[in-house]
Amino acid sequence: MTAVNNDHGGSMHFPADPRVSDEMVRERATEWHTFTRFATYGIVSVVVLLILMALFLL
Repeated sequence: MTAVNNDHGGSMHFPADPRVSDEMVRERATEWHTFTRFATYGIVSVVVLLILMALFLL
């Protein structure tokens, strides 16, 4: 392998893994998007719950 200068400075360039298909990448991206949406809703609901507890308990 040869060193390739890219936007992140000099580093080794590794070719794409032929075992990873475009379908697998799309599936993982969909799963990650779903997980981050779920995590966002969870964090927002905890914050809302804490605000409501502060309003009604103080």
